[in-house]
Amino acid sequence: MLSGITISGFTVSGDTIDVTDLAFSGNTSVGFDSGTDILTVNEGGNSATIQLDSEDYTSISWVAGNDAGSGTNVMVACFLRGTLILTDHGEVPVEELAIGDAVMTRSGAVKPVRWIGRRSYDGRFIAGNRAVLPIRVAAGALSEGVPARDLFVSPAHSLYFDDVLVPAEHLVNGVTIEQAQEVDWLEYFHIELDAHDVIFAEGAPAETYVDCDNRGMFQNGADYALLYPGDEPPHWQFCAPRLEWDSEELTPIRARLLERAAALTAARDRDPVLHLVADGKTIWPASVDDRRYRFNLPVGSVAVWLGSRSTVPAEIAAESRDIRRLGDMLSRTRGRIVHKALDRISPLAVPVLLEIGREPVPGEASDTLLAEAAEELVREAMGEPGRARSGSRRPA
Repeated sequence: MLSGITISGFTVSGDTIDVTDLAFSGNTSVGFDSGTDILTVNEGGNSATIQLDSEDYTSISWVAGNDAGSGTNVMVACFLRGTLILTDHGEVPVEELAIGDAVMTRSGAVKPVRWIGRRSYDGRFIAGNRAVLPIRVAAGALSEGVPARDLFVSPAHSLYFDDVLVPAEHLVNGVTIEQAQEVDWLEYFHIELDAHDVIFAEGAPAETYVDCDNRGMFQNGADYALLYPGDEPPHWQFCAPRLEWDSEELTPIRARLLERAAALTAARDRDPVLHLVADGKTIWPASVDDRRYRFNLPVGSVAVWLGSRSTVPAEIAAESRDIRRLGDMLSRTRGRIVHKALDRISPLAVPVLLEIGREPVPGEASDTLLAEAAEELVREAMGEPGRARSGSRRPA
């Protein structure tokens, strides 16, 4: 816990606490105990706690992200509640907008709100759901001052670039644009005009709602028919081309945003943070010599997993469309490791030597799980034939 510190007012979208001594990965999560007002940030077998002041945290959620160094940012995310929308009389929180209010569009025209869709989720039921969990676009991630503040949108919500629409999920880079892995509570709002258009959310050009036969996903979807009996709004009619994941036009946009992310943040930490997890306990290297890591395992350990920092090729290379999360490649292993999935258990011997191989090429085929690398060691220990591996991927 942050010793002797109680944080007050940690409720505004975009507020951030940097936990510098806790490494971030795609599996980092944030939990909140409403009884003690304590935030707990979990990463593997490590955690950090943050004591919040006694306040009303109803409908407030927090997410973890990369702090552009080796630590973890904990951020307030109301996920569109509190997002400022540009109207004819200035910026207004989206939840305060009403049907008939006038919003500013990209063309400069002021247009009335026809309908506002609302949907919310308990985080327990969407854990790991990449189709629903929100994407954070950091302030300045798109261009200078755009967005003006951190913007949270649903994965399929499109932003406007170079006369095209790009779903936010296609822009994730793990640094300035990243997807939450876990939330306590999530609430989305979507604004509909008379026709599909581009408005400004936190200063960023973002699409309005267009009926793609999905109005029913909103909790108030049935209200539209009551408000406009017999009306049939345009379906699947976009105001600009909408890029798909395999679109060639997407690559230069992703490249530009990656370059901007590199300019805005510190260089990515190249330390693989290689470690073992033996019976739930993290084992750090006893020694590191160049790319060779030696570990001392407790005698009697039963289940041992290999762990490392990981990355997604598509988040570091604009041309890649590989969204698998990959760990470090192992070129050689020595020692005996028991994998809990095996029926037979062999005595453990120490030390264990792991040697890191070459760095994976973005987009390269690599189908080896770190857990399988551990299984390979078992075969070696039992005198069974093994099989060559070209890479490894962190277990889910």
